[in-house]
Amino acid sequence: MAQFGAQLGNPKIDNLLEGGIHIEENFFPLNMYDEMVEEMGTTKMDSTYQPLGINYGNRMQAMPCYENAPFQFKQDFIANKIEKILNAKLANYRCLFRKIKTKELKKSHCNGKYGFIHRDKDNQGLENIKDLAAIMHFDQSFYGGTAFFRNIWEKVPDIYVSAFPNRLVIYDACRWHAPAFDYSFEERTSLAFFLKVINES
Repeated sequence: MAQFGAQLGNPKIDNLLEGGIHIEENFFPLNMYDEMVEEMGTTKMDSTYQPLGINYGNRMQAMPCYENAPFQFKQDFIANKIEKILNAKLANYRCLFRKIKTKELKKSHCNGKYGFIHRDKDNQGLENIKDLAAIMHFDQSFYGGTAFFRNIWEKVPDIYVSAFPNRLVIYDACRWHAPAFDYSFEERTSLAFFLKVINES
């Protein structure tokens, strides 16, 4: 029986729903990756914080960040490649570009190795549509990356994936996880993907 969600009959997705992580190295062709990084450098960002939707006295009471959503670079290429990786069709795809400045993070209540432990979804929605998520980092750092937990009370991650450029990490959106910070960098940039996957098994 799946630990994190019901099985679809698709082995790749079943593994994710049972708590597995899929790592796809060199997701973008090199020229496309360079083009994306260049576009990210000129993208307008909105000042915000996480978790969004909760009122705080100021951004430093939460995790201060900057976002561009939706980030629309090469949407068709990304969606098509994810479909090939998962061997499944996407009902919906959304990408968010996020930047966290270390000097702000140090002033915040999220000043530590890991940011707040959270899930991107609280449930799996419709029976034939499952919520997955993915993250891509742009720094090479063992200390930066994404930590995955079995539950919200854990202090040590069950799985830890370090940051590496052009590496896509796909996981169940119901999986507890948290950003990991490397304070030797001036900022942390990432792309977050939110995916609704159709069960066609």
